[in-house]
Amino acid sequence: MTGKTVWIYDNGEIFKRFDSEDEAQAWFAIHDPEGVAFKHELSDLRPAGSADQYGVPRADESS
Repeated sequence: MTGKTVWIYDNGEIFKRFDSEDEAQAWFAIHDPEGVAFKHELSDLRPAGSADQYGVPRADESS
């Protein structure tokens, strides 16, 4: 499966994930003109609820 690129912004109080650099730049223009986001590659995306298929134990209800 191919990965996806996202841009991440975190200033300690606000965490934002953007799907494109243009989306990040538009948000910065309004909310934080001096802010920056870092590019992050997501890989090996797995469908929701499929953790047990990959050998990941299910969470215990009491935890």
